[in-house]
Parts: sequence; C-alpha cells; structure tokens
Amino acid sequence: MLSIIFPLIFFISGKISGYFFYFLIIILFFFFFIFRKILQNINNKFQSNFDKLEETSNLSKKNIKEKEKKLQDLPTVLSKLSSLFEISENLINLTEIDAIYDFIVDAVSKIFLEAENILLFILQSPEKLLLLRSVKRKPLVIKEKEADIIDKWVLKNNYSLLIQDIRQDFRFDFRKIIAYNKRGILSLMVSPISIDKKTIGVLRLESKIANAFMPQDCRLLRSICDLAAIIIERSQLFRQIQELAIKDSLTSLFLRDYFLKRLTEEINRTKISKQSLGVLMLDIDDFKKINDTYGHIVGDIVLKRLAGILTSVIGDAGNLISRFGGEEFIIYLVNYDKERLIKVAEHLRKAIETAIINFRRKTINFTVSIGVAMYPADASSVEDLVVVADKLLYQAKKEGKNKVCFIG
Repeated sequence: MLSIIFPLIFFISGKISGYFFYFLIIILFFFFFIFRKILQNINNKFQSNFDKLEETSNLSKKNIKEKEKKLQDLPTVLSKLSSLFEISENLINLTEIDAIYDFIVDAVSKIFLEAENILLFILQSPEKLLLLRSVKRKPLVIKEKEADIIDKWVLKNNYSLLIQDIRQDFRFDFRKIIAYNKRGILSLMVSPISIDKKTIGVLRLESKIANAFMPQDCRLLRSICDLAAIIIERSQLFRQIQELAIKDSLTSLFLRDYFLKRLTEEINRTKISKQSLGVLMLDIDDFKKINDTYGHIVGDIVLKRLAGILTSVIGDAGNLISRFGGEEFIIYLVNYDKERLIKVAEHLRKAIETAIINFRRKTINFTVSIGVAMYPADASSVEDLVVVADKLLYQAKKEGKNKVCFIG
C-alpha cells in the first residue's frame, strides 16, 4: 500500500503546490488508515471464525475418542449388566444368611475383575460394621475387622462412593486410610447395602491402580447391593419367624416341643457314637410366693435372670436349654459323664443361689432344685429320661429345696 502512495505523492507534488498539496496528503493518509482498519477487522473476523472452527474440530475429535472408548468398553459393560439378571435369579433362591453373604462376594468378584480386594461389612450395632466376608486376588492379610472411615461415611450418608485416587480426594485424609497405608490402595468403590433408610451393611471394592472403576461400575454395584439388601432382609425376617415358633418370647430359650425333638436326635447320635448324655431338670423354689409377694413383674424378671445364668454357665455349643413350662427348665449336655454333670449342676445351683435382683429398693434372692439323669445309665429312651429327671427334681424339693438330686 505504501509503495503505491509514496510515488503518487511525489508525482502530485510536481504538479500541485501550496495548501492544496498538504490537503491531498491528509486525505490520502486518512483513506489509508480507514482501509487498513477495514483489512484488520476482516482479518480478525476470519481469524475468530477459524479459531472457533478449530475449537469445534478439537471437541469433535475428543467426543469421537470418548465414543470410541465407550464402544470398546461396551462388550464389558453389557457383560456386567447381563450378569445382574443371573445374580437376581440365584439370590432369590437363597434363604440362609451365610450362603447369601458368600454368594454376594463371589458374584461381585466375578463381575469386577479389576477389584483386587472385596470386603463385606455387616452392621452389628447402630455404629459398628464388622468384616464378615472378604475376597483377595493375591495372598494378603487384611487385619482390620471393623470398617474404615470411608465405610462409615457411606453408612452414615447411605450413598455410594467412587474414589478414583484416594490421594486426590478432598473428603478424606488418605494418610488415615488403612487400605492405603497397609495395602497401597488408590481406587475404591463403596456401596451401602440398604433398603430405604435402613442400612444392613457396606460392600467395598479396592484396587492399587488409579481410575480402576468407572461411574457405570458404581451404579451396577449399587444395583447388586440393593438387590442383596432385599434378600438379606427377607432371610432375617424368615429366621425371626422360625425363632418365634421354637423360642419362648420371655426368656428367648427354646420351647418344650423343639427341645424334645432335638433331644431325640442327640440320643440317636449317642447310640451310634457310644457316648453319654446328661439331662438337668430344674424348678424355681417357691416361685408362687415370689409372684404373690412382689408381683408378676418380678416373677418375669426372675425367669429372665435365670435364663441368663443358664446360658452363661452351660450355653456351650452342643448343649441346649429349654423353658419346659412355667418356672420349670430342662437342659441336655452332650459328652458329659455323671461326675462332670453333677459338678455342673452344683455350680449352676450356687450361681443361682448367689444371684441378686434389685427391685424398688428391695433385694430379691431365689433358688432352684435340680434333678440329674444320665443316658443310657438311668434311662433308655427320651420319655424315660425326662421322667427320671423330673422325679429326681421333686425328690430335691421334698428334701428341702435348693438341692441337686441324682441316682447312685
């Protein structure tokens, strides 16, 4: 542009002189400035459009890459989703709580192969989550038996949690996370096992690799946990119904019919193993007097206290305690000889004798009379064994109460 203007100025200067010359120069420079400004605006406009096109192109390329990745992951996602139907079918058929726990961790371990560890925590009290099941891909010792702060957060908020890298998560101090300190875990995916606002437990998946789990994995895990919660709740309700049918509502001890059924089974086993079995029949001394003096509320307290003492003294695995009726209780003990059985009966009698119940500033004591019978030494059938123990019980009553009676 300047190469055209300057020769033109020299040419005009040779033809025109004076003020008119300077006026023309000003006009030329003014048009030059306007023309240059127009060119700059046109250039800026084209440059802006080019930048927008380039940005759009970059975004399109990014979206294409993301969609390509999703297409690559689609078979895995579809495989995981299809397994949800299979899990639901198998879970519905389970009723035993331990079998349900085992199935959950096993099924999740097969779906989420990227998870190095799977931990199942079940709520034992309002704020206590205990580790009941775990799956480990590599030989590893998981020392914690209770939930970590992450699991407690999920429990409190009843909300799933996906952590891509624990070192970069602002919600938790990774230095206090046991999984990071002891096992070098970076990625965590945690879901509550809950029905509405009732939380049953927490399921946690761990990986040493950052970004091991995706948001769709978290949603799938939550679906599995929601289904598991329904099945666990159903199992717990079923077990409660079963216990109501075989347990006394006041003392939580087994009822008479269930006790006799189990005693029959134990005697049949004893016949094969050639081992001995003992029965203790006991009755609260002067129980009617306790009710008449202090009222039936105290009578119920005495029954509950006695049930607690029986359970603490002889509630070992294999033994069974029953409220036989009213204030009468019966117990069978497996693999006991007569000498040991008598010692246990005496220990039980003394423990009851020294027990104290405080009620409305009054101290209440009670005692029991106990009859001891052995199978097969004292009787050869369930009916005869119970009858012998009952007769020995009433013998103890006649001999002054607070006494243990046995044959020989």
